[in-house]
Amino acid sequence: MSDRDADIVVPCVCKDPSAKDEKIARQIRARLPGGDLGPARLLHEVLRYEHDFGCDVQTTELLLMHGADANEASDGGLPLLTAAVSRGEDELAAKIARILLRHKANVNQRSSSPTRQTALHSAALIGNVSCVKVLVEAKADSAAVAYAAIGHGQADWYTALNLVQLTLLQEKMPTGDMGSHQEARAKSLTQIVELLCGA
Repeated sequence: MSDRDADIVVPCVCKDPSAKDEKIARQIRARLPGGDLGPARLLHEVLRYEHDFGCDVQTTELLLMHGADANEASDGGLPLLTAAVSRGEDELAAKIARILLRHKANVNQRSSSPTRQTALHSAALIGNVSCVKVLVEAKADSAAVAYAAIGHGQADWYTALNLVQLTLLQEKMPTGDMGSHQEARAKSLTQIVELLCGA
C-alpha cells in the first residue's frame, strides 16, 4: 500500500483518533493487498470486510470525498452501490446507499458478471426493505432483468419483483409452519413486493 493510501485510510476511520480507531486502521492496512489502491478500491474493501472494519456512514463519506468514484466496480465487476445494499444491516446499508446516490452513483448500474444484476435485484433478493425503498425513490428501473436461478428452478431473466415473488414461493414450507426467522424474511419479502408493485 502506498503512503497516499495510508493517508486516505487513517483519516476515514480515525477522524477522532482513539485506540479503537487506530486498531481498525491497522487492520484495514493489514488486510488489503499490496499495490497502489485508490479510494474506490479501499471503499470496496471496507464494505467487503464490514464486520472487521465497522464500515459506517463517516467512512463512506470520507472515502468519497477523497476521490472514490461512486460508480466504480470491484475487480469482480460488482458496483459499489450493489455492494452497499448487499450488506446485512438494513438501516446502515440504506444510509450508505443514500450517500453513494448523493455522490452520483448510477442507480441502474449493472454488475459486469453474467447475471447483469442491479442494486435493486440484490437488495430485493436479500430482503433489505430499507434499501429497496431508497432505490425505488431514486428511480431504480424495476423492469430491469437479471439472470438468475431460483432454488432448483431453471435459470432465466427476471425482474427484481419476479425474483422476490419466486423466492417467496420457494421458501414457503409445505405445512405453512415457519420459524421466526422465516416469518421475518417472508414479511420483508412481502413488503418488497408491495414496494415494487407500486413503483
